[in-house]
Amino acid sequence: MDDAGFPIWSSGQPDRAGDFDGLERSERKVHSSSVATGLYQLRRRRERLFASHLFAEPSWDLLLDLLAAEERGKPVSITSALIAASAPTTTALRCLKELEAQGVVFRERDPSDGRRFYVRLSDEAISALETLLDDFRGCFG
Repeated sequence: MDDAGFPIWSSGQPDRAGDFDGLERSERKVHSSSVATGLYQLRRRRERLFASHLFAEPSWDLLLDLLAAEERGKPVSITSALIAASAPTTTALRCLKELEAQGVVFRERDPSDGRRFYVRLSDEAISALETLLDDFRGCFG
């Protein structure tokens, strides 16, 4: 938390979760998920055209992948999350731990296999990402 009581990853701005041009939450999810998926795929294509280390943002890749999976209702294992980060395993794990320490993501035990954990976005992170991706989508008309 910062001095104002907002999570470090938060801008401290009021939540705009209800300000999506009249879209219902389920509609926002569909739009945000498709934007998140598109951005993630674009980043992978960019890596094929340019040296991947020029644009490394494993935390952002994790967030995009987790949002798209969340909104499709698909659980993401720790291993899958590390792969989605498109970074060396140790780097991806460090990013995941930092996101967890900041309250952006949390681990949830697989109810059918107590040895496995899934990674999920916090409700606050989902709302923040939906707002950001809706703003991004709005930049293009």
